[in-house]
Amino acid sequence: MSVDWRTYRLIILAGVLLAACGQVGTITGGPRDQEAPRPLSGQMKPPMASTNVQPTTITIPFDEFIQLNKPNDNIRVSPQDVKLDYAIKKRSLVLTLAEGQWRDSTTYSIHLNRAVQDITESNDSVFTFVFATGDYIDSLQMKLQVKDAFTDRNSEEVTVGLFDSILISDTAHISPRYMSVTDNNGIAQFNYLQRGPYYAYAFQDENKNNQLDPEEARGRHASTLQADTLDTLQAELLLMPPKPGPLRTTTSELLSPGIWAVGWNQPVKDTGTITFLGDKLSRNIWNAERDSLLFFLKDNSLSGTVQFTLQRDTVIDTISKRFFFKNLSSLEPETNLSAEKLLAGDTLTMRFRDGIKNIDTNRIQLNAKLVSDTLFRPIPFEFKQIEPHLLQVIHQKKDVEKVHLEIYPNALEGLHTQQKDSIQLKYNIGKPKDLGTLIVSLDTVPPYGWLHVLNNKGNVVRKALFDGNQECSFSYMQPGKYTYYFLVDQNKDKRWNTGSIFSEKEPERVIRFDQISTVRANWEVETTLPLNRFIIKDLN
Repeated sequence: MSVDWRTYRLIILAGVLLAACGQVGTITGGPRDQEAPRPLSGQMKPPMASTNVQPTTITIPFDEFIQLNKPNDNIRVSPQDVKLDYAIKKRSLVLTLAEGQWRDSTTYSIHLNRAVQDITESNDSVFTFVFATGDYIDSLQMKLQVKDAFTDRNSEEVTVGLFDSILISDTAHISPRYMSVTDNNGIAQFNYLQRGPYYAYAFQDENKNNQLDPEEARGRHASTLQADTLDTLQAELLLMPPKPGPLRTTTSELLSPGIWAVGWNQPVKDTGTITFLGDKLSRNIWNAERDSLLFFLKDNSLSGTVQFTLQRDTVIDTISKRFFFKNLSSLEPETNLSAEKLLAGDTLTMRFRDGIKNIDTNRIQLNAKLVSDTLFRPIPFEFKQIEPHLLQVIHQKKDVEKVHLEIYPNALEGLHTQQKDSIQLKYNIGKPKDLGTLIVSLDTVPPYGWLHVLNNKGNVVRKALFDGNQECSFSYMQPGKYTYYFLVDQNKDKRWNTGSIFSEKEPERVIRFDQISTVRANWEVETTLPLNRFIIKDLN
């Protein structure tokens, strides 16, 4: 039997379609667009790098359709003599003069810092449009670096402004002549500058208003700066916190069942006087920095209001807190044990969220296994109350290997709660041989100050005063790696103090060292820190 060509063609087509039905696939729109919109320099109006122009409208075409990304933050004019309105017309960004006027004989840069995106993948462009109102484009530049005054780390996303005059306060609402933002290396780059001179200020522009505000971190360079033809780092600015404003309460939290924690935005002077209002508070304790207090509630009320006054000279503040507890929890301690071990040189400390009113040692048992024994046996112990909510357990540690401490129900009575359940602590006694000793020397006699030792998490674990000495020793150090910084404590108040960019007062010097010391068990590790090179650098 013969099959004509049309029938044959239909059979082949049906076979292809049937084969395709067995294949699972995804229909794609082609490769993803990863290209940012590109400005078309030949079509810009006025042309890029024009001279002797004062445009009322600037048109920047792109090679694809675009959208704006935070234009108020990401479109900047430098110098800031004018404000621009912005709009999108087809594939072009149109900027219109809205406020101010162009100065004569000045080079202007309009920075599009990720302000323009494509409409599909949000790829963004970084581009600068330049023109001059005079006969030529200024070609001078300046590169400044911003570092945190305390940590010495590069500060990114910080605004750096070049001003024509000194700032006398942070309430004057003055915008810089030129402005840049630091990159991830803390570098602020300025291009197309006139020679100067300029006063350089850095500030963390939280509200994006291009002005230094009272609550923003800040820094300044001590002398005037001139723009240059060289692309080199010209100066370093130290960013420091603003001067604290009026004393204000920042935290107020009631910790069930009986502690009220209150904190302030700055240390409270020693003259601050606390007066309880009402009869619900029994005692208060300042922390070491005197910027927070713990209050202990007197009774076991489930609800109510607690109040006190803080008097500083002639100023009296009243702080109050309403509370409501659904129930009063059982006494449960936090301890200073580390992985079920009491480190050599430590004393077992228990912290509660309630003041302890009574301790019945008849309902407490402490058994220990000595190094020479195989069985546990009772040894003498003592409970010492160092604060209303802090207890220390004093017992023999020499020749002791393991300890079992059991505090039976109702052995501890809180100001508000009873101990409902047994508290069992089982721990080993750390030996001095498990720890090391760190001996630190400085290569010159330092100014009065404090050496801080940090662990691998960056937390300060030890510190020592240097007052005419060049060496200190830290015993009972956990094995691990440690780094250092030295605080030049000019006013001898044991804390770092910031400076002022208006009085040209520098922050207290914090010297960070690159040295890393590795402490090993049962070893003495010695290191010498090169303080002298930092002092010589400061003198120069």
